[in-house]
Amino acid sequence: MLRIYKTKGCMERSLGLIGRKQLKPGEALYFARVKRIHTWFMKYSIDAVFTGLDERVLSVQTLFPWKISSRVPRAFHCYELLAGEAVRLGIVSGQRLWLDSELYVANLA
Repeated sequence: MLRIYKTKGCMERSLGLIGRKQLKPGEALYFARVKRIHTWFMKYSIDAVFTGLDERVLSVQTLFPWKISSRVPRAFHCYELLAGEAVRLGIVSGQRLWLDSELYVANLA
């Protein structure tokens, strides 16, 4: 099970995980309408899972602090997870994520 936190508003989208505690296993931060992310000012590595409108995985990238992801032209969504979580959860390019709307929670504590 994956607990997904939605970003909302321009400021929250801009900051993402910057200045926040590291995600726990089984948690993800969700961004809509993105094709590239960065880990500037972050102190830990993350997995970035980019999906299309249909939630089909287009790219899975592990990013170290102070890096920029590759641009994923057809991406619409991005899920940031603790580094290594994509492998642990078996998330690979080409698979479709089946996400229950009940998994989304309002904000990141």
